[in-house]
Amino acid sequence: SSFPQLAAFTLGGSFSGDANTLPSTASAVVTVNKAAPGTYLAFTPAAPVYGVPVTLSALVLGAQGVAPPTGTVTFTDGATQLPPQPLSVDGHALSTSPFTVGTHTIAALYNGDANYQAPNAASSTLVVGKAPTVLTVSSDPAGLGQPVMLHASVSLASGSGAITGTVDFSVGGKALAGCTGISVSNGVAACPSSFPQLATYTLGGSFSGDANTLP
Repeated sequence: SSFPQLAAFTLGGSFSGDANTLPSTASAVVTVNKAAPGTYLAFTPAAPVYGVPVTLSALVLGAQGVAPPTGTVTFTDGATQLPPQPLSVDGHALSTSPFTVGTHTIAALYNGDANYQAPNAASSTLVVGKAPTVLTVSSDPAGLGQPVMLHASVSLASGSGAITGTVDFSVGGKALAGCTGISVSNGVAACPSSFPQLATYTLGGSFSGDANTLP
């Protein structure tokens, strides 16, 4: 059998008796509680890097014979609680945001509704890696023995985010004196230099990486 609503029902029964026994009756109270949903958690992308937003996806499945779950899901990143997200008609709730480099314990907590228990949670570990970077170097027009500004631009290969670290400039594959360890600010490093003779120089650079990015 099944019970159509949340309530305490008095279940009764009676025995007819037979040629050798007397009739009897009995009763018991049956309390119908909220159903337990199934909650599942996934990440997109599965292996994110710094600067690329991550979509947390929760799926809440209901019980057979009971209306689909409604309400909200609250995602947590360790002790940090993200804003509740509504369940769609297909049982999904989504939250998209960037995460810092490192290991995060993510949980999706279904907050329940009139028919389903709360909290019902799923959890998983999200690992965010350092981001690859793109470095470009350039120079202002150079005159013999005249001051010239060298420029380096550092950006994330995908996504967006702050970049620190330093740049080492080189000429012909050799470190350029006075232009190593130049701090990156707003994705740019610059260093004044000069060239002592008429020639074509190959300007190079290397980026150190930082807490969130790869060299």
